[in-house]
Amino acid sequence: MSSSVHFEHILLGDSESEENACLGISDGRVVAILVRSSEFENYAEQTRWYLDKGFGSCDQQGLMFPSLDAAKSWITTQLSINYMYGGIAFI
Repeated sequence: MSSSVHFEHILLGDSESEENACLGISDGRVVAILVRSSEFENYAEQTRWYLDKGFGSCDQQGLMFPSLDAAKSWITTQLSINYMYGGIAFI
């Protein structure tokens, strides 16, 4: 099984404390919420993405990715592992 993963850019929080974020979506389901690290806000080439919350087989927190492509690769791997083991998550 090959799950297609894409990102939808969103803002988290209210107008006074908003953060740039992305929803990681696979097969119409949100599987991850990634937040852009404010540490590198002024350096687009050094943007990092923090896994704020994962769901299902992506249920982890606190991982840091150097790019959305790296996050997409990790999400795809997690979904593939979940599929191979019949929905049982091994962490």
